[in-house]
Amino acid sequence: MCWLPHSKSQLVSCSWDETVKLWDVETRQPLCTFTGHYNAKVNCIAVTPNGDCMIISGGEVGEDKLVKVWRISNLECFETLAGHQEELTAVVAVAPDGSMIATASMDKTIRTYAVLSI
Repeated sequence: MCWLPHSKSQLVSCSWDETVKLWDVETRQPLCTFTGHYNAKVNCIAVTPNGDCMIISGGEVGEDKLVKVWRISNLECFETLAGHQEELTAVVAVAPDGSMIATASMDKTIRTYAVLSI
């Protein structure tokens, strides 16, 4: 889980049910659900520092092993990034401007990606 920047009332969670949810902490209710990792447990998430989009990674061994980049404002997945050979374990770092991310995997690699559509 992680908080949205500049918010004390919204956080984002990921789940093995293949979804990511944006939550209202005060009401304890989901505001929206992001789907797009198919047949893949979502293992880790990170939110860009400006809060405009969130980075989602997921994938069990033999599943999608993809990083999805979502814009919170319209629920749009605007970029899908591939490269790992096994399950993603972490979104290790997000550049302060959101233009670069680094991910880690059970394939014993760390990959960096330029996010084109921030």
